[in-house]
Amino acid sequence: MTDTWCHDCGAETLSAEPGVPTEWYDVHDHVWAAAGMAPYGGCLCIGCLETRLGRELRRGDFTDVRVNDLTISNNDRYAWSWRSDRLRARLATP
Repeated sequence: MTDTWCHDCGAETLSAEPGVPTEWYDVHDHVWAAAGMAPYGGCLCIGCLETRLGRELRRGDFTDVRVNDLTISNNDRYAWSWRSDRLRARLATP
């Protein structure tokens, strides 16, 4: 299993328990690199990624993959679908 704790603050980014807000997402490689993270080099919560970037994330920073699809929400089958308000807001920001 992948380590899902934030590399910087230690917060859990992906709960295995449905109903617990998560911050499991995928951003473009150049965004991850700008934050000083190597590909597959760990996880960051939204707050720590934004701190590293010096700005808020917006929709264009995220890749077009299922985990970032806001039409999938609060589904017990996918724990990642129980997104934090902060992640939902960033995924919806143009």
